[in-house]
Amino acid sequence: MKNLCRRWPLILGLGLVLIIGLCSGSFAGGIKISPGAFCLQEINVGEDTDLGVDLVIYNLSDEEQVFIVKPLKPSEAAGKLLKGYSDIPDASWFYFTENKIKIEPNGKGKLRMHLKIPDEDKYLNQHWIVYVETTPEAKTMFRMALLANYMIETRSKEDIKEKPYGVLGLVPSIVRVEEVILGEKKKVNFKIYNNDEVEHTYKLTSYIPELSKAKLDISVSPGYEWVKDEDWIKLDKSWFELGGKQMKLKPGEAKDVTLSVTIPKGWQWRDEGWECIILVEPDEGLSGFVRVQAQMSES
Repeated sequence: MKNLCRRWPLILGLGLVLIIGLCSGSFAGGIKISPGAFCLQEINVGEDTDLGVDLVIYNLSDEEQVFIVKPLKPSEAAGKLLKGYSDIPDASWFYFTENKIKIEPNGKGKLRMHLKIPDEDKYLNQHWIVYVETTPEAKTMFRMALLANYMIETRSKEDIKEKPYGVLGLVPSIVRVEEVILGEKKKVNFKIYNNDEVEHTYKLTSYIPELSKAKLDISVSPGYEWVKDEDWIKLDKSWFELGGKQMKLKPGEAKDVTLSVTIPKGWQWRDEGWECIILVEPDEGLSGFVRVQAQMSES
């Protein structure tokens, strides 16, 4: 994630990971909010989760005000989706202790964030965005709404009981490669699901977000560094189609993709966990991604 004033991981009691930008609040009509953006990882389904973080609303005016907060799908707010993410299926899954708060002049108020996703395997391996709109209740000429955008990544699981949710499914969403020895190749797999009613062609590329120019991009996982070269994570040529890193899937079809992971020899690479993004871009519709994480051998 880029252009956040401050960012760090918090390991919370329920096993989820939170990457947060606490100084990224926005201003409008005497209002500031924080955090303006964050990424939640390893969110489980079927649990009512206290996220352990508050939405902080600052009343910068000289009058007492009531503020209303409302979770929204980006599509409901005509918002732009971050690469690789899609709308949360139901914005009400993300909720607050209260949906409105009264704040004294030049004061601040806090509302605790919660998330509850239905207990269904199809909601694992997902990358979603939910917007939170904060609006003054008073209807004035300068009344404006602020939008915070929060990325939600549900728990990665390879053995699921049903097809993943969405037109494009990727399972698992995190490919973990353990006991990697410098200079030695390891092969791993993930599966692409075409859950659409029409055939699609998918383009696959290795991607290092920190090299992009996007203001807000996919965030690196806590405990990992982006790979230094895209060639460390290679797509297996055995399944290439159409003269490049592409594959076709018929409606309802799923196929495996093989990756080769090689961390080169060099003492400077031995003590890190390395991560790379594999982007999956269909000919039509929203893209998705898989995180590939390499953990080095201690020997």
